[in-house]
Amino acid sequence: MKKLGLLLALFLISSMAQAQLPTLISIRGGVGGGLSVGSQTQSVTVAGRTVNSSVSYSGWNILGKAKITPPISPFTVVGLVSYNSFSGSVSAGGTTVTFSEQTSVLNPAIGIEFNILPIPILSPYLAADLGVYSTSVSNTTRTRTGIGVGAGAELSIPLVPIAFDLEAKYRFANLIGKENNEEAFNYFQVSVMIMFKIL
Repeated sequence: MKKLGLLLALFLISSMAQAQLPTLISIRGGVGGGLSVGSQTQSVTVAGRTVNSSVSYSGWNILGKAKITPPISPFTVVGLVSYNSFSGSVSAGGTTVTFSEQTSVLNPAIGIEFNILPIPILSPYLAADLGVYSTSVSNTTRTRTGIGVGAGAELSIPLVPIAFDLEAKYRFANLIGKENNEEAFNYFQVSVMIMFKIL
């Protein structure tokens, strides 16, 4: 009986000591998806004539994200890969023509998140990332460098091993490396992810 009591006391002391030690590093990873919308001014052939018009895009995205948070830091280092699939439409002559071809964007990036209020359950943050945007339209692929800026919030429920990360970003897909007369391609991306604690 005394041995059992001694073992229990040692276990409690060890648990309390570990609870008081700061976490060296936090690593989380997750996957999710959402909606994407955007536009780009470009030359489009409609009903046999070429017009310069603003092409509206809408579609969906899938996203994988990894987060590394140093101890006692409001900043989180982020690595992510997103894939966006768009369909486009353009208004010309009072009508809206829907394109049959698809536009896709593959975007690996690295960035940071700044935790505005690092409270236990809900942690809102500001975010920015720099990445490569590989855009494919009608079997033609171009690669540019761009950025994404936005905000989000991570919801962590006590005693539940997963968290939910809601993020909204505006992406400048060809900010660096545009060719002559190439118009800006920007889009808004909203994603919800399920995050798992790795370390």
